[in-house]
Amino acid sequence: MKDVTEFTAAEILAIKVEQPEKLFTVDNLKTEKRTLATKWHPDRCKLDEADKVFAHIQNLFKVAEDRIEKNSWNGPATLQYTTKDGSTFKLKYRRVMELEVGKMYIGMKHLAYVITPDYEDLFRNGIKMINSIKYPKPKFEEQFKRQMPVIVKASETDIGFVVVMEKTEELVLLKDLLDYLPENKLDPRHVAWIMSTLCNIACFLDMNGIAHGAISPSTFWVSPKHHSGVLLGGWWYARPAGEKLLALPSESINILPKEVFVDKVGKTVYDRKLIKALGLECLGDKSHSGSTLLKDSSIPSTVLSWLRGATVPSAVDEYSKWGKARDDGFGPRKFVELIVDINQIY
Repeated sequence: MKDVTEFTAAEILAIKVEQPEKLFTVDNLKTEKRTLATKWHPDRCKLDEADKVFAHIQNLFKVAEDRIEKNSWNGPATLQYTTKDGSTFKLKYRRVMELEVGKMYIGMKHLAYVITPDYEDLFRNGIKMINSIKYPKPKFEEQFKRQMPVIVKASETDIGFVVVMEKTEELVLLKDLLDYLPENKLDPRHVAWIMSTLCNIACFLDMNGIAHGAISPSTFWVSPKHHSGVLLGGWWYARPAGEKLLALPSESINILPKEVFVDKVGKTVYDRKLIKALGLECLGDKSHSGSTLLKDSSIPSTVLSWLRGATVPSAVDEYSKWGKARDDGFGPRKFVELIVDINQIY
């Protein structure tokens, strides 16, 4: 996040009054407000927009103070917690996101999930499922470990059950990327590499006998720079394939077939259904049916047909079907840059 003195008049006025986190930081709020007030006060600044900018800064500051007082700040700050043995830890984060099971704190190199005490069973299940991931051969570890979560610390604390995971600086939550982009959707060519990554992950989960159950833009992280992705979130809902589910997030409930509510068993085929729904959402269809995309000529028909089609029992066969649809639709593979300034998102 850049220094407040670097913001132009247009940039400040473009910040919505309900998003003071885009201008201020919680640790330096009053100092930043004084700096901005000095710079943009109409008696000092001779720009025509000075009056509007100064008034907007005051409004943003009022909302910021209210957010801090109500503990609902959603910008750069420090998370502090104490474990049961008395150890205290701090984590600098850029953004906080509300979850059905707690909160997620997004830092540059780490990610912290704080699970509320009511969901202790899901917390312990998530840790167990992550620890159950196996790499039968060195080549599998080399390929897939970078797509799976790495736990730095998992503890019972004074603020709930905390799980800290590794996160590289270029990673952005797919949901945040979509919210940031114009029209909240991706070019079909970028959706293609996301689908390839997720189909690959689906094969690995299937090989491990893990039904994740929560693959969505809110749990999958992407690297726009490297065209890669990591499945960091949603592990609280994962189960060994064939075993009873503990719970499902609302996003999955709205997408999965009715049979999931009958047998309530984790199935890897459900993950592949969720992956296709994610692809449709990335293209701009939040209904996940694909019907609103039928007239979009930028989406190859083979790709859309695969996304809208039924999933097949085998993860490997599904990957093969996707590969054919992708290659028939886009032709020879080409690396298309996705230029995103992560600092504008976090």
